[in-house]
Parts: sequence; structure tokens; C-alpha cells
Amino acid sequence: PVPGEITVDNTLPTLLISEPANNQQITGKVNIKGLAKDLNYNGNNYQCFLAYGEGAKPTSWKIVKWLYQPILEDPDGNPSLIYQWNTAELPSGVYTLHLSVMDAAGNSKEVKILVNLYNVAVINHSCSPDHFSPNYDRRAATTTSNATLTMPANWTIKLKDKNNNLIKIFNGISNAISQVWDGKNDSGQIAADGDYTY
Repeated sequence: PVPGEITVDNTLPTLLISEPANNQQITGKVNIKGLAKDLNYNGNNYQCFLAYGEGAKPTSWKIVKWLYQPILEDPDGNPSLIYQWNTAELPSGVYTLHLSVMDAAGNSKEVKILVNLYNVAVINHSCSPDHFSPNYDRRAATTTSNATLTMPANWTIKLKDKNNNLIKIFNGISNAISQVWDGKNDSGQIAADGDYTY
């Protein structure tokens, strides 16, 4: 006789996205944590991956990581980091994260969650004039900060002196900023000569 061995496996892989949470608002660099494991894990079948798609029902997927090895618990028994997703260049909106695994016996499982990407970038920023004289002679008496945001958002401009003391705060809600400063602090006094940062 010729001995041999076969494995019966009807158990689905263990699959989890623990972070971010479903429907969570995210921005910038996002740590995606979870689990992807199986007793007969097979990461070479092109069915083990992490991907994302645009919208709640994507028509296409962008794979960000092939899972050649299982994703196990960390030393503290918690879900491990799968991937750090840099969303900075993606437009804001709803995205779907898709985690998929197929084991050596062909048992497959997938997990999908929705995330709300909120990326606001400041573009076309300028401040003019960069030297001004708020001394009531009406010449170069104000300066204006202009900027465009990639989407409507709450914005804040904080003006500070060379010692990092807060001098003036401006707030607004829009996707375009055009804020005039007359050189006065929040108490209505004209700021001293010097350089100010914002």
C-alpha cells in the first residue's frame, strides 16, 4: 500500500476589520486593523487581499495589500495592523473597505465596511500685502488672507506674535477664504510692530 493523507476542511476563515469602525469618518493616514486567519491559510491564491472601492457599492476595487501571510492577533491578543492607508490624495466621500480570504480548501469569506472620507486641503493660499501699516493714515491699512478649500468646511485663522502669543482669531464656514485683518488684536488695540505668524 501507498500511504497518503488528505484534509477535510469545511471551516470558513476568520476575518475581521476592527478599525476603522463601520461608517466611521476618517481622514489622512488611517490604520486598518483586523484579523485574517485559517488553519489551512493559503495566501498565494490571489483571493487574499485588502482593497477599497469608491461608494457604497463599488464597481471596481483597488487592491492595497496582498495578504500572503495570515493576519494574527498581536502580542496583547488584539487585532493587528493590516495596512496604513494614506487617503490624502483621495476625494472626500463614501468608500468601501474589502477584506477577502480563501483557504487551501476553497473556503472563502469576505468582510466589507463603509467609511466616510473627509479630506480638506488648503490650496491657492496667499496673504497680501505681506507688509502693512494699520496706523489710521488709510495707506496699506489692512492685509487680506485668501485661500481655497477643496470642500466647504469650518476654518480658523490664528494670528500669533513672535512669542507665540495669540493675537487674533478668525472663524468661518465656506470653501473660499478672504479674511481681512486691520492690524488690531481681539481687544481692539493695534498690534505692535513685528512679524506675525498664522
